[in-house]
Amino acid sequence: MTIVFREGWGARLPSGAYTGWARGEPVGSVNHWEGVHIGNLDHGLCVARIRGIQNYHMNNGYIDIAYNEIICPHGVRYVGRPRNRRSAANGGNAGANGLYYAYCALRGPGDEFPKQMKIAMRDVAGEIAGQTLVHSDVNATACPGPRQSEFVRSGFQVVGFASTLPAPSGKPAGTGGSLILRRGSSGDRVRSLQTWLELVGFSPGPVDGDFGPRTEKAVRAFQNSAGIQVDGIAGPETFGHLYGALITARPGTATVANVKNPLRAVQKFIAGAKNTVLRKGSRGAFVVLLQNELNQEGAKLATDGDFGELTDHAVRDYQRSHRLSVDGIVGPQTWGRLIP
Repeated sequence: MTIVFREGWGARLPSGAYTGWARGEPVGSVNHWEGVHIGNLDHGLCVARIRGIQNYHMNNGYIDIAYNEIICPHGVRYVGRPRNRRSAANGGNAGANGLYYAYCALRGPGDEFPKQMKIAMRDVAGEIAGQTLVHSDVNATACPGPRQSEFVRSGFQVVGFASTLPAPSGKPAGTGGSLILRRGSSGDRVRSLQTWLELVGFSPGPVDGDFGPRTEKAVRAFQNSAGIQVDGIAGPETFGHLYGALITARPGTATVANVKNPLRAVQKFIAGAKNTVLRKGSRGAFVVLLQNELNQEGAKLATDGDFGELTDHAVRDYQRSHRLSVDGIVGPQTWGRLIP
């Protein structure tokens, strides 16, 4: 999963003040499409297209791009309006704008609907939770077209992938690449979370990939230290403060509350990693990030922050398969391919 923050796509500053959600947070999400046939869009043109959407919106009376998030055909997610601020994309329906997180797919009539785009859409809806709607549910519109609407209403069924939306039984959803981890989640992303908590002084118990009571307790303790909502759920805000704590290297203290912009902290953490050369013998949070990204590419590494023999082999395999220099060293070229 790749998320590009506003600085990464060159977003203009908003021309006015945002408004918060009517109930403090979104009660669900509304799925949109761009609505214009774009054909086989080269990935190098996606950012320009998103800037064009923002310019169109701002030139027509909006303070910013109307969407909270945009997804390109290549499965990359671009942050629009801040997650804690209401959208303006629901066709003049002020009530819906104040309640539903709006995310837009860069596609229109007759365009392909690639699997990576479907997976990214599924992950967005899974992170927001609550009601999952399409634009035509809240306004008289053809958006987002029959095929995309059917996909959303089917529960985001992607062949070979389970939906990240909570099951009717109320059991916790799988992590599935989303930024929401909670009690009952499992897998490599939980191992990364546990390792990072350990590194900043909040022991989650064994780093076993199982989000159980000890991990939840550590998350709550960290949230309390950071001065954010204490709910035991590791979402974007918690990860942002966690990355900020890793950057500032002030473990286990209230100084982690100095993170003013969690999303910026995420970007800064990833930028710090991409500016760091890793090789066999390296250790720490950036190695955890590397291991997690390699696992998304099919490796089966323990996300323990230790660049050992197995991580070295995985890096070389990745470099070989992507026609990079095979040296086991993670520098600008390898980082750039792993995290565009």
